[in-house]
Amino acid sequence: MMMHAPLLQDFDQFEQAEHDSQAPSVDFEAGYTKGIEEGCAQARLDATLMTASAAQAIADMAFGYVEARAHFLALLEPLFESLTAHLLPQIARETLPAHIAEALKSTALSDVAGPVEIAVHPENVARLDDLMRSNAGFPIHLCADPALGLGQAHICVPGSEGTALDVDGVVHEIITSLAALFDKSDERIA
Repeated sequence: MMMHAPLLQDFDQFEQAEHDSQAPSVDFEAGYTKGIEEGCAQARLDATLMTASAAQAIADMAFGYVEARAHFLALLEPLFESLTAHLLPQIARETLPAHIAEALKSTALSDVAGPVEIAVHPENVARLDDLMRSNAGFPIHLCADPALGLGQAHICVPGSEGTALDVDGVVHEIITSLAALFDKSDERIA
C-alpha cells in the first residue's frame, strides 16, 4: 500500500489577493490624512506647552537660587568681614615665625657655609630676634627691611638667591576670594 502525502491548501495567496483588490476608499484616505494632521497639530501644541512650562520652571528655580544665595550671603557677610579684617591678618602675624622656622629647617638640611640672613619688616625684628637665635643652632643674622610687609620674610644663605615667604600674599588672596562672594556688580550665578 502506498501512502500519499496530504495536500495542503495555501490560504495566504487568497488573503493577499483579497487585500490587493480592496483599495481604501477616497473618504477613508481623506479621514486618515485629516486624523494624521490633527494628531501632529496636537503634538506640536503639547510640545509648545511643555517647552513653555519647562522654561518657566527653570526660570523659577533660577530665581529661587539667586534669592536664597543672596539671603545666605547677607547672613555670612558680617562673619566674613570680621574674618578678613581681623582674624586673617592676626593669623598671618602669629604664624610668620613658624613659617620662618620651617624654611630654616630646610635650609639647615643643606650645607650652610655661612650665616643665614633673614630680612623681615622692622616691627618683626625684636619679636623674632630672640626666637631665632635660641632655636636655630647655627648663626643667623636678622635684619630689618622696610620694603617687606608684616607677614613677609626673605631668607638668604651664602651662594643662593634665597627664599621669599609671603604670608601677607596668601592672606590677600583669601580676602580677595571672599570679597568676590559679595561683589554686587557680578550678576553671574555661581
